[in-house]
Amino acid sequence: MVCSYFFFCSFFLYNINFVSSTVYSCNHNAECGCSKTDAIVDKIVGGESAVNSSWGWAVSLQRFGSHFCGGAIISPLHIITAANCVPNSTTIIGTANVVASIDKLSQSTSSSAQVRSVVNVFSHPDYDKDSNANDIAVLRLNQPFDISYEKGSARLCIPRVVAADANSDYPVSNSRLVAIGWGKLALSDLVISNTLHLQQVTVNTMPTEHAMCRPTINNQQLQFCAAVEGGGKDTCDGDSGGPLMHFESDKRQWVLAGITSYGIGCALPKYASVYTRASMYHDWLRSVVNDNFITLAIGENITEPPINHNSTGSPGSNASFFWINSLQSILSLYWPLSSLLNCNAECGSSKTDVIVDKIVGGESTVDSSWGWAVSLQIYGSHICDGAIILPLYIVTAAHCVICPSEMIRNTKVVVGIDKLNQSSTSTAQVRSIVRAFAHPNYNSVSNANDIAVLRFYQPLDISYDRGTARLCIPRVVSTNIRDDYPVPNSALVAIG
Repeated sequence: MVCSYFFFCSFFLYNINFVSSTVYSCNHNAECGCSKTDAIVDKIVGGESAVNSSWGWAVSLQRFGSHFCGGAIISPLHIITAANCVPNSTTIIGTANVVASIDKLSQSTSSSAQVRSVVNVFSHPDYDKDSNANDIAVLRLNQPFDISYEKGSARLCIPRVVAADANSDYPVSNSRLVAIGWGKLALSDLVISNTLHLQQVTVNTMPTEHAMCRPTINNQQLQFCAAVEGGGKDTCDGDSGGPLMHFESDKRQWVLAGITSYGIGCALPKYASVYTRASMYHDWLRSVVNDNFITLAIGENITEPPINHNSTGSPGSNASFFWINSLQSILSLYWPLSSLLNCNAECGSSKTDVIVDKIVGGESTVDSSWGWAVSLQIYGSHICDGAIILPLYIVTAAHCVICPSEMIRNTKVVVGIDKLNQSSTSTAQVRSIVRAFAHPNYNSVSNANDIAVLRFYQPLDISYDRGTARLCIPRVVSTNIRDDYPVPNSALVAIG
């Protein structure tokens, strides 16, 4: 679909569908289950490319430079994968490499990649290649991984189900899970492209008696099914061994729920894929992993991810309020929420005091007096304004982002300037956009809910030295006057 931008128009004659995403804000102080970058999962059919460095535990198993299976880092010296990926330990030890800290397979030979050889293969002793029961293996590496955000790597949590009799019930039916891997995008693909970016897909666990699960599963205690009703989302060839993960929202950490094992075809409407149930192997894993084995305690209940940008309210103040609440949830990980909600020294104050002459019409501002002002630009030309609200986010109008995919591809956000001709100077901070969150109830005819948030890959340097600052987000204490802010006859200032 070709998208065009229209500027300085008061209305639009198009029905726009905006990107709707789930942002998983994880606990960056945790020892496992949190990567350098928060995972962002769009609600689309099929898989999608993952945000760079959002799955720091993902590894590619390769022979002679070609990817053949996935896996996940569970300790500096160990990765977890499927036993069906390593049927001959001698061959794996002699020819296979484990590659971490990459997003694209083509980065496997780059200086940023961490490449290790295998010195020991621990396939589960009861692995049955006919039923694929106990399809789990651990590979010990010749040298530990550097697990750090600087290297873009992390470790995945191993589940430790507190109630011993609930091991075979985790994850429970209808849990929302995310699978990742560099496998084929379609079963008809002959090879896996070396340029393939790490893919992610959201699926749901299914009860054993489900019509999509019955034809494929062999052992309901050691295995479970995951898919979506009607097919269309699935893992495929080359994804074996990769992790299927659940986000424990109370702890804000990702945990290994399953290991991609086998299936019939890929994303077919009648067949769910089968995954090894990781919770059944805690004791065995602890006996194998001899360096800093870390687990995450799991209760009997599973909680759903905390953020879901999918408003069901009608346009208006209530829908806007709930959307702003969700927005605050997204942003809270990147800056203390108290500073976001209170106009103190951390927001709403620029390097230079504002001076406004009492004149009719506009006027040039004093330099650096509006440090949160941003210019949205395409090919060097200004198209819209916005304001900094956090190091990774700006707020703007939804009508400025009528085609998010085109905006992400072509638009730059420029801050730290007073004149547009300063956009290419060393004082300017220029950022690319990775996600556009337009209000789900934006109406292009009435312009109701005309608000959007743009997210960057790289945070802005917000400091008086750089001439930048953040604008405060209002929180009206009395809920019954939220619709009355600002009150009539308030003196307001617009910039642009």
